Amino acid sequence: IFAGGTAAGWVSGGALNPAVAFALDASSLSISGFGASLPYALFQCLGGAAAAVTFKSLHPSEYGAAVAAGSRQELKIKVAAEFIGTFFLCLTAGLSVLGGGRASGFAIASALMVMVYATGHLSGGHLNPAVTVAFLATERGIITNRQAGWYAASQLSGGLVAAAVYTPVAGDAFELGPGEGFGWLGVVSAELTFTLALCYVVLAVTTYSKDMFGLAIG
Repeated sequence: IFAGGTAAGWVSGGALNPAVAFALDASSLSISGFGASLPYALFQCLGGAAAAVTFKSLHPSEYGAAVAAGSRQELKIKVAAEFIGTFFLCLTAGLSVLGGGRASGFAIASALMVMVYATGHLSGGHLNPAVTVAFLATERGIITNRQAGWYAASQLSGGLVAAAVYTPVAGDAFELGPGEGFGWLGVVSAELTFTLALCYVVLAVTTYSKDMFGLAIG
């Protein structure tokens, strides 16, 4: 709710619930009349139906279909989970940053946390090629070279699709590069240091603490 409300709030109000949309619509009855909530409710319910389709696709075992360990189907599920999780993370990041809200950092962290929890039991919840590289480099047999390649491809694809969605919606784009008053040395220092910290936390908490790992990573 926090991630979606922050990312979508400046675009649509971020109701995310037909009941909330109806309540907000009713509260403005004397100002603009009633009816704006109807298309909101339609698309919110379509979102719920799409969530059900996604869940069924990623959890065939819940519907009596066996998924063999190491099978191609299992790999497809893992790759799809990484794509979906990374897509929503990048969509939240893009809309939150372009929206200019002060809570964008919290929204991105919330999106990462919930998507790690949602995909962790399926794929490990990497949602980041750097994290995948870190797991591969530990040489513990957690992930194969082939699987890492598929993960990275799906994560990058998820980011690109997210950009294709939020750029026309926001009508703006974020120019990547050094902040005002900084050069590329600052960029390298900041990105290297904090990516190192992120990846180390992921490696540590997924190894020794399975319950709260999503909260720690987010």
